[in-house]
Amino acid sequence: MKKESIIGLVVVLLILALLFTGCTSAEAQNVVDMIDGIGEVSVDSKQSIDEALEAYNSLDDKDKKSVKNIDVLYAAQESFEEFIPEYISETVSDYRFSDNINYEELKSFVSEYYDYFDEEQKEIIGCSIGKCKIQELAVSVVKEAMKNPASFELVSFDPGYIFKSDDDIYSSLIEITYRGTNSFGGIVPDTISGTIDFRVDFDTCTIEYDSSFFM
Repeated sequence: MKKESIIGLVVVLLILALLFTGCTSAEAQNVVDMIDGIGEVSVDSKQSIDEALEAYNSLDDKDKKSVKNIDVLYAAQESFEEFIPEYISETVSDYRFSDNINYEELKSFVSEYYDYFDEEQKEIIGCSIGKCKIQELAVSVVKEAMKNPASFELVSFDPGYIFKSDDDIYSSLIEITYRGTNSFGGIVPDTISGTIDFRVDFDTCTIEYDSSFFM
């Protein structure tokens, strides 16, 4: 074979090699790197697994074929299942002592793991949902008692302590300060405190009014 033919063949092979090895897009390569970054699965792997899966699912079909380590991600998902009880326990504990709750993250957590909760965990999560939604409920209860609900203006709100009593009823000891117009059209400030009882709908992560007692 002539030298020129050999050189030409080498060039063609190099081009083909570059085509096949360089066809991975930046997005697909990012997913590959995310999967590689999961490492050994532990109770702390939840976020990295979820983020890698979300990134993979956002790829088009062509880019998905470029993710050659997708089996590693699926294996990581499967391995994480043995850590689910520990993960739930740690997460519920965090919610128990937190007043700064991300409501959307809480909804996602409940949607995914509610069937695994024991009764104590359900109670804690119920209180957490209450923390997120009690102001909205309290405002609606106060407005219903006003002569002119449209004039309601919230000044301050203290959710106090939320706890669960018998028959799946939760209670919140609240204090709410607001302004609104009276029968004479004057703007009157008022502060009320007391208890609002509510039920928790875990399917929607909302609360439903049951009763109240204000002083």
